[in-house]
Amino acid sequence: MQAVVEQVRNLLSARVTDTPFAARHPECVRFAAGGKMLRADLVLRLGRTLGRPQSFSVPLAAAVELIHAASLVHDDILDGATLRRGLPSMWRLMGTANAVLFGDMLFFLALRILAECDGELLKLLSGMGCRICEGEYLQELQVEKGSVSWEDYLKIVRLKTGALFAFAAASPVPPDRQDLRRELELAGYALGTAYQIADDFLDVRGGCAMTGKSSGQDRRLAGVSAVVVAEKCRLSPIQEVGKLLEEAQIRLRPWPEVHAVWSHYVEERIRSQISQCVSDL
Repeated sequence: MQAVVEQVRNLLSARVTDTPFAARHPECVRFAAGGKMLRADLVLRLGRTLGRPQSFSVPLAAAVELIHAASLVHDDILDGATLRRGLPSMWRLMGTANAVLFGDMLFFLALRILAECDGELLKLLSGMGCRICEGEYLQELQVEKGSVSWEDYLKIVRLKTGALFAFAAASPVPPDRQDLRRELELAGYALGTAYQIADDFLDVRGGCAMTGKSSGQDRRLAGVSAVVVAEKCRLSPIQEVGKLLEEAQIRLRPWPEVHAVWSHYVEERIRSQISQCVSDL
């Protein structure tokens, strides 16, 4: 599987290298092709299980990672974060205006790749993209409000983080298996929400060397962080994460082969990262 992930990285590098940004700022290629590739890995594993050829799954995984990278570029501008993926944030590297344009470019590169791969998925992605933006907007509203319930927090992160995991999980499913696609989409929402809870704790507890990004960069958003909201609501983050991961597993039990691949992915790529963030809380 690692060799196929490298194919995704190579495709990302090639597409971003072919943009005007790369000639002046070659670091942007490393940024776009970097990261943990969690969403791409999910696409590739499910695609293989569902009989999708690599000619389909590799471009699809690249499109998902481009959307993720674009959202990070814009998030770093909003949050004033100075480090991402071990590199200066794109707005520090090329200036705020150019970083906005670079993030936009990444979005449109993703759409182009997806259109080449399977144009029918553009409708699904556009819906998920709207949900990501809705989640970010709700987060900004809650920053202004200053008081967030756990239910408010879950709604925000389900949209802003869960939506792309949902797309990564649902998009490899053939169109004639809508029941499975729907359950994988819902499982992806749960997985992404669990991952964001852990990431909020990592932002507080992890240093730059561990995370590759600015530590404590979400101070502006502290009131809508799992760290603050869970403590205020007297909730155990471990239990909340566990419930979300279990919800995803239950949804996929009617499809044993998919369930097995999902379980292996969660154990290998997700649970260990979550554990290091919330194990002692």
